[in-house]
Amino acid sequence: MNKITFRKELVEIRKNIKDKNKKSLKICTKLLQREDVKTANNIALYYPMEDEVNIVPLINELIKSGLNIYLPKIDNKGLKFYLFTSYDELRDNRIGIKEPMPNPNHEYKGNFDLMIIPGIAFDKDNYRLGYGGGYYDRYLEKHHPGLTIGITFKELKLKESFEFIESYDQKVDLVITN
Repeated sequence: MNKITFRKELVEIRKNIKDKNKKSLKICTKLLQREDVKTANNIALYYPMEDEVNIVPLINELIKSGLNIYLPKIDNKGLKFYLFTSYDELRDNRIGIKEPMPNPNHEYKGNFDLMIIPGIAFDKDNYRLGYGGGYYDRYLEKHHPGLTIGITFKELKLKESFEFIESYDQKVDLVITN
């Protein structure tokens, strides 16, 4: 099976997962209990799209804790991360992903202590299957965040390896599910 067909099948599986909000909250709770999350200063997150793990509760708790939260913005064929200060500052990009408005004073150019990365699915070796744009792969190839954590629903943490790993594919350090 090719990558495009496999991706479509996994998106369909994700679409049909029951209790996604409850499962998302369980993932957020697991993340909040981790020592490396509690001690991080600069964390890269994402704003969830439909059917992705909803990490808005995590974002809210980390902000209350006083941590610096950064969200990605697609810039040409790469990602730039900007300090998250308010939901009012998020705008839908051309493909419907909520992103921060670019503010040069809020762009983060260092290495994150921790990066939480969405994925449609992850294989047994922690390789990520995303939407096919390669944005996270290119970012991880150039930057070196301290710890990379992939998150997905347990139905999409596969017990086998992807058959289509390419030289540019980047894996995450660990994957957390519900």
